[in-house]
Amino acid sequence: LGNLAVLHDQPLQADETVSAVFHIFGARAAAELGRLRRDRALRESEEKLSMLIESTLDTIVELDASLAVTRLNRAGEQTFGRAAPEVVGRPIAPLLAPRSYERLRSLAAELDGSCDERSSAWIANGFEGVRAGGRSFPAEATLSRFEAAGGSYFSLILRNLDERARAEERIRELSEQAAYLRAEIESLAGPDEILGESEPMRRLLADLRRVASSDTTVL
Repeated sequence: LGNLAVLHDQPLQADETVSAVFHIFGARAAAELGRLRRDRALRESEEKLSMLIESTLDTIVELDASLAVTRLNRAGEQTFGRAAPEVVGRPIAPLLAPRSYERLRSLAAELDGSCDERSSAWIANGFEGVRAGGRSFPAEATLSRFEAAGGSYFSLILRNLDERARAEERIRELSEQAAYLRAEIESLAGPDEILGESEPMRRLLADLRRVASSDTTVL
């Protein structure tokens, strides 16, 4: 941590009491500097974790032991169509379909009472979230249990399957468009090493394509 020195304008005699006080002061100063360093490292770690949670594309909902929302990330705000201040401190029940909420509650109780090392569970098939306005959407999720500040908490990581289905449909559409354009380009290119776009040349290439698959000799 560095050096510690005490200066005086007069010579001092060696004294065990003074030396002991000096060592106690040094130890307290070192402990305080160490605490400041640990606090700074903790703040930096929390900031990195917060940035990670806010930047992920999956919905992350933090819940307390009563399944009240303690945190909702930015992706969660978009998924549920609600701002975080609207749901933080309130039960998660309005964000889930009734059967899905009962399923979540049962699973949370199972994880909370588990004696083994199991602390997370996969939720799929029939799990539904509810957006602002009441429209439901299919989802899959992972529920994990952790302890902090002497209490039990849960993290629900949720993915909207409608969004994935839309993304897959968009990929399919783009793939079909790419295949169509590729075919168009190949049809316009004509036979290898034959260049030209005039009307007579187009007619010639069309004739060649019509007979290319047959055994007919063409001059």
